Amino acid sequence: MRGRLQVIDLANPAKPQRVGGNSCFSASAVVVDAGVVYSVSRKTGLVILRTYEPLSRLRFLPPMRLDAAGFHTFFEGDAGRDVLLQRSQDLRNWQDWTTVTTTGSPQEVVDSSAVSRSGQSYRAVIP
Repeated sequence: MRGRLQVIDLANPAKPQRVGGNSCFSASAVVVDAGVVYSVSRKTGLVILRTYEPLSRLRFLPPMRLDAAGFHTFFEGDAGRDVLLQRSQDLRNWQDWTTVTTTGSPQEVVDSSAVSRSGQSYRAVIP
């Protein structure tokens, strides 16, 4: 992947690890400022990318259940992070469902519309 934009974690300089990148263009020069990556590419010109924000601290927790009130799930994430919860019936088309702010402790969310829908899937994204 010579010439592609690569993101390397140098937290342990003895063992650098590739943690991301973008292979859609060849990066000639790169500048990072305030969470934004500015890259110059000969073919595509200026490319502007937001830096990656991992969701590794955001997770859905058991138990999940469906009852007369709806679909109940718990999730947990670092305090103060806005998270957009989305739902889909086909895993291709996602609908924004609700936005919540994480507290650092397990939180329950209930989708009351799930009672009338079968086979619903859920995901969390950072807006």
